[in-house]
Amino acid sequence: MDLIDLEILRMLRRNARENLGTIGDQLGVSKATVSRRISRLEGDGYVNAYTMQVNTGKLGLMRALIG
Repeated sequence: MDLIDLEILRMLRRNARENLGTIGDQLGVSKATVSRRISRLEGDGYVNAYTMQVNTGKLGLMRALIG
């Protein structure tokens, strides 16, 4: 795990669908390097899942905490 790996994780956390070429351009490495590193991070257990969040406000729904 180095600074590039950490930055890849940060970028994926912000946008799990980020283009690998865009990540590579921002980090100064090739798309292939980003792909290999993500595969390694997944295999080593650093990435558990890729998820999405629905904007419930756009759907006219509210969130409520009931306790």
